[in-house]
Amino acid sequence: MQVGVITPRYPPTIQGGGEISVQLLAEQLAAHYDVTAVHVFSFDGTAEATRENGVVVHRVADVVDRIPEIANVQAALAIREYAEVLKDCDVFHAYNMVLNPITGYLGEQYDVASVATLNSYDVLPKAAFGVKPKPLRHAYEVLAMPTTGRILRSYMHRVDQFITLSEASASLYRRHGFGSAQFTVVPNMLDPNFDPPEHRSGDERFDLLYVGSLISEKGVESLVRALVDLPADTYVTVVGDGPESESLRCLASSLGVTERITFTGRISYDRVREQYATADAFIHPGVWPEPFGRTIIEAMETGLPVLVSDIGGPAEIVDDPLCRFAPGTPSAIVQAVDRLRSREEDVGANNRKRVIEQYAPEQIIEDILNVYETIIWDIGTRSQMLSTLFCRRLLMLVRCRCGVKEDKDTASAVSGTIPWKTNREALRTTVLSAKLMTDSNAFYGFNRAVWSNKKDMTVPVSTTQERSGK
Repeated sequence: MQVGVITPRYPPTIQGGGEISVQLLAEQLAAHYDVTAVHVFSFDGTAEATRENGVVVHRVADVVDRIPEIANVQAALAIREYAEVLKDCDVFHAYNMVLNPITGYLGEQYDVASVATLNSYDVLPKAAFGVKPKPLRHAYEVLAMPTTGRILRSYMHRVDQFITLSEASASLYRRHGFGSAQFTVVPNMLDPNFDPPEHRSGDERFDLLYVGSLISEKGVESLVRALVDLPADTYVTVVGDGPESESLRCLASSLGVTERITFTGRISYDRVREQYATADAFIHPGVWPEPFGRTIIEAMETGLPVLVSDIGGPAEIVDDPLCRFAPGTPSAIVQAVDRLRSREEDVGANNRKRVIEQYAPEQIIEDILNVYETIIWDIGTRSQMLSTLFCRRLLMLVRCRCGVKEDKDTASAVSGTIPWKTNREALRTTVLSAKLMTDSNAFYGFNRAVWSNKKDMTVPVSTTQERSGK
């Protein structure tokens, strides 16, 4: 199987966890024995193709990914020169949202199965998931979403299968314009290169750790406010940066908790590991239905107790109800911390065991390959059925026109037009053969010509005709 991964960015270009996730996807696919090649088509610059950890990376073009309409047009034009590579793929997989529409388009153009991972809600209005849009985003939602955005969504609907990272995310999409789409939930995987640090605790204080963007949706304001009512030995470290950074610092100062909270800003990955090692618990206080949470599974793999708000994907990752709290409610955070500190069992050890079982790369890749194979199988089955119907219809039309009777040999030959093979190597050849025989334009053109009784039409002579002397 050959896989084409389509993404706006690929490491070393990194804006967030999405780039790490798509790199893990590509490299783990390339390492699987059922995958013969993985081609990444990235739109973050131009460069010669390179091979990185078994993955062929094509830097196709530099697109304006902040405006999806422009990005998809630019990508569609630029990727044409890769036609030879694209047509050899068995499946296209879009990751990081922006180029999902072009993936639906390419799937149709090259008769290739298509998958798109919905790892954010960029194609939906912010109000759909309870977030107030910024002025520019609001303008886009008012002006573009009902017009050009509708065209983008129509191309997205041509994708054969959507993958969401949580059931909460799939449910939200179903309620907002994707009710007829096919969804499969496959979460992100652990990073096999992540080396969980040994936990170190050198004092009697209780350290809470948050790692993530400082935006309103992340609910860090509730955490800062909760610190006022948490025991005096409770301290908070906030790792990350964003537009809310300054206002959060001002809030901490006004509440008189500056000495108990540390804002590190954006730091390197190695230093994040150090923060995991010195924390007593990890907290994720989001106030929106976040699709997933990579930092959550990293903290769990480290063996930390994890507290999350009871909403979205994070609430599915942390299955212990005692470690979840009502979103946007400082008092609920205080109660959750109190519950955690009073528990005798090793919550962190349970987390580590669960996350290794549920999010191991081997398991996630098998789930993704099952999605690929199911789509290819479904497309192949439909094509096989249609090709048999096409041949029967064609035979009927020829008999009608030429007065030929069908015999058993001809009927059995038609029924066995497409020898169906289930092994993975033969699957793609079977599917493409079936699709070629079911070209709708050819079928309907022939159908109209015969039934309009055109005298000059040339009809192929069948084996049955030769035997009957017609």
